Amino acid sequence: MKLILTSMGVQRSEGFKQIKNAIDGLMSGNNEGLAEKRVLVIHDTEASKIQGFVDGVIRSLNKLGFSEDNITVFNCEGGADSDIKSQTFDYIYVGEARDIFKLVRELQESNMLGYIRDSVKERGSIYIGTSAGAMLAGELTAAKLMGEKSPNPIPSGLELLPETAIFPHLRSGKILYGNLDEEEKRIFTAYNKTYFISNEKGVSINDERAIRVRAQKQRAEKQRIRKMFFTADLHLGHANVIGFDNRPFDDVEEMNRVLIQNINDMVGEDDELWVLGDFSYGIDKDGVRELRNRIKCRHVNLVAGNHDKDYTNEDIFESVQAYKEIKTPYGRFVLFHYPLLDWRSGHSGSVMLHGHIHSTGAYNNENLQRLYAGYFPYGHKERIPNLNLRIYDVGVDANDYRPVSIDKLAELMQLTKTKKSEA
Repeated sequence: MKLILTSMGVQRSEGFKQIKNAIDGLMSGNNEGLAEKRVLVIHDTEASKIQGFVDGVIRSLNKLGFSEDNITVFNCEGGADSDIKSQTFDYIYVGEARDIFKLVRELQESNMLGYIRDSVKERGSIYIGTSAGAMLAGELTAAKLMGEKSPNPIPSGLELLPETAIFPHLRSGKILYGNLDEEEKRIFTAYNKTYFISNEKGVSINDERAIRVRAQKQRAEKQRIRKMFFTADLHLGHANVIGFDNRPFDDVEEMNRVLIQNINDMVGEDDELWVLGDFSYGIDKDGVRELRNRIKCRHVNLVAGNHDKDYTNEDIFESVQAYKEIKTPYGRFVLFHYPLLDWRSGHSGSVMLHGHIHSTGAYNNENLQRLYAGYFPYGHKERIPNLNLRIYDVGVDANDYRPVSIDKLAELMQLTKTKKSEA
């Protein structure tokens, strides 16, 4: 029996990477035949009301390697089609649900609980459960400990892992060191096994052997050194920015083409690109996805700017956040769309990268000159660098309309390598 349990769905960047790594592990890295595998996607009736939700799941499964032609969707409305129950699927994917007990009730009413259980236990289907789908694999009494409003009596789930509690979105301390009442303590101590599945770690179970699945790449791939690049304020699709910032382009199509080509010329397919805001302007998500897909780099991360839409539930960028700190071979880098006057560990040499201000090269040059002009601290006889000026605008207008590599930044700021990179 093979199960993959995560907190995040496949359409979310963390969930996608965890599920990909779990499949690689279960398939011993031989996953070239995924396009031939058949997948059944099951979701509750609420998910179908969320615009683009199911399509996002299908697109992400397709990105994993599954063919859309081999993906079947069942949305729990009415009884299960007898044609579905007569088939055998290689993978069964049960995703998020706002109410796990409503999901269970809908699966019971559609006569699908037994079908899923038999498919996984008897016919060898690999079960992928995310969020509520993960909890469904264990004892549903665990939902009471997570604050879910539960019916009485609590119904049975899939019973794939009897006497086992699965807690998605939680680290152990939130339960173990929480304020459980006596009834909750009795429930908690009744389980033989307990899996806490945080957003950063999933669980892959192969014939009762459980393996933690992180969002990072597998060890062999992690050993390869990935180059890192930064950019900001591309404003793809924004015709007026050409005049506002005196950009050397005849029209918006030329600007889009040149900016993307400059990225592709510098950033490799397996490198890492951080866009510190304002990737585009005034275009819908489908247009943004089309522009992103013209960039060859597979690892494009967005630190959102004031002109970016909410892409957190989309499959456009590898990650989306408002603010990010990363540890690099050159120390800590703070990534934000806006320039900060002070930032974490700035006094001890961390680097602040930003966009937003659409500066020219003069801004960066002045900061670099002041950085190493330095100052004399009170009581010291030697001049030291003013580390709080390790700040740099990575926007395209300040960098010849090209991304900036971390090695170039290290050269400009005279940074030295300290330790291995940690995301």
